[in-house]
Amino acid sequence: MSIDPNSPPAYEPAPRQGGGGKIWLFLGLGCGVMLLLCCGVGGLMTWQFGKGFKPVTDPAAIAELSRGIADVEIPEGFQPATGFSFAIPFTDQSMTMVVYQGSNHQGGVFLTEFSAGFGSASQEDLKRQMEQSLNQQGQGTKHLEVLETRSIEVIIRDEPATFNIQKAKDPGTDQEYVQVIGVFKGKKGTAMLMAQLPAEQYTEDDAEKLVHSIK
Repeated sequence: MSIDPNSPPAYEPAPRQGGGGKIWLFLGLGCGVMLLLCCGVGGLMTWQFGKGFKPVTDPAAIAELSRGIADVEIPEGFQPATGFSFAIPFTDQSMTMVVYQGSNHQGGVFLTEFSAGFGSASQEDLKRQMEQSLNQQGQGTKHLEVLETRSIEVIIRDEPATFNIQKAKDPGTDQEYVQVIGVFKGKKGTAMLMAQLPAEQYTEDDAEKLVHSIK
């Protein structure tokens, strides 16, 4: 049987996924890493994510990664716990995250950045998907019940950024937290800040100070 060289192909290649879809996929990855950290930083160290995954625990190296995302005044009492920067497989994109942990493992500050190639999704879409992913993962590091939310807007790198400041509590212990979630323009791409501050040590003013310190 002969084949007509002018006949159309038997199938059409699948359409390529847009940049926004990649962001949503790796936001889920980032929040999954947050959940792993809740179970202990040591467990994360044994996790491998291809050749590009390079976790660090040296405070100076973590601080360097943090400065690569943004200049932020981390609240007193939070210490560098871990950080990593890796290339996302099958793309030319990358993701960087640093984690600061509170005393007695109470609370944490997470700073994450996706490379500029993910910019096809709006910051509002990214913020909405981030909050949805955090809710699905139990608010990131702890299963917090949000009691009250208010928003503040700041200018970071000449662009407006909105942050949610929330009163929340751990339903299991009734411990109260001040939670901060927001998306902003980082030094190399789109960045996210998520923090859970124990209310017995930190106030909403401390949360605002954290947000206003981002440069």
